[in-house]
Amino acid sequence: MSMCHTSSPAKRLLIFCDMFPPAFAPRMGYLCKYLRQMGWEVDVVHEQIPDQTFTMLEGYAHSHPVCFYHARMGWARRLEWIVVMLLDLLFHYKDRMMIRRAKSLLRRYAYQAILCSSYRTFPLWAAERVARRHGLPLLVDLRDIVEQYADDSYIAHRIRILPFVDNWIKNSFRKRLLRERNGVLHAAACVTTVSPWHVETLRAYNPHTHLIYNGYDPELFRPEQRKVDRFRITYTGRLLSLATRDPRLLFEALGQLRGNKGIDPAHLRVVWYTDELSMDLIR
Repeated sequence: MSMCHTSSPAKRLLIFCDMFPPAFAPRMGYLCKYLRQMGWEVDVVHEQIPDQTFTMLEGYAHSHPVCFYHARMGWARRLEWIVVMLLDLLFHYKDRMMIRRAKSLLRRYAYQAILCSSYRTFPLWAAERVARRHGLPLLVDLRDIVEQYADDSYIAHRIRILPFVDNWIKNSFRKRLLRERNGVLHAAACVTTVSPWHVETLRAYNPHTHLIYNGYDPELFRPEQRKVDRFRITYTGRLLSLATRDPRLLFEALGQLRGNKGIDPAHLRVVWYTDELSMDLIR
């Protein structure tokens, strides 16, 4: 009597996200790296971003980019951005394009779940509709949320028409973002985010909200104790505005410690790895 061995169906995850490596998306890039090591296959539908920051994380998932912008610079680029923005506000244009890109994948593969990672809301709308239509659990990962910004710096492009018109547009936009995001959170099976404060804020909309810190890959960073002549405080990242990230608090603290002879300036350095606009704020 012969025995027939059949392999178990592959574990497969469909991810929707706003960007993905080689663009600046280390959280999702590293997630896919470790999911691959655990035997998962991952398809990622994402906006195509012209960035090469994390090329080392390419190849850990099947990338399916969607391109929304084709003009390279000047008025053509700005006009294209305005048209895409209006279509998106009125008809969820970008989300619908993401859904269209995912349709062929959903016909080809059986997925165990849908995961959506976003820094604001896009593409939560697309992920929620795909999950609902196909009866799959929806997992939401929020890296940043609108509530953490003290001003409108979460808007990528500044609106400059008239002050009262600008404020009305920004307030209406904020309300819409929160309404759409919170509706998706209510439908999600699970929500993950990056800090205890984020967890506390988002649990008001989904009690199954959990904390996963932004970590460091042990292949790149290994803890070790080294004796050095100078203690270095290192900042890596951007300063979008002084409303949420104010280095003057650090400078005041260091000034007080120096005045009290708690530190010796010869043995301390503050090092900044950031862009030129951030450096202008720091200066």
